[in-house]
Amino acid sequence: MRVRFLADRLELEVEDRGVGLDYETKESGHGHDRMRERAALLSGRIQFLRPEQGGTLVKLDVPLEPGRVLND
Repeated sequence: MRVRFLADRLELEVEDRGVGLDYETKESGHGHDRMRERAALLSGRIQFLRPEQGGTLVKLDVPLEPGRVLND
């Protein structure tokens, strides 16, 4: 897991070098949908990626505004 607090954004990456997600299936689980909804509530963006070495990489990017508390 990597977390970066920048002046204007929060970047979070969670990586697992295991089997990874089933990218052949067109359906996503409710967990993915909920994470997308929560990212959108924070005006952020979430990505579910497959690194070349295998596994899964989840990247969250949330813009920060002065004085905003991220406990929504």
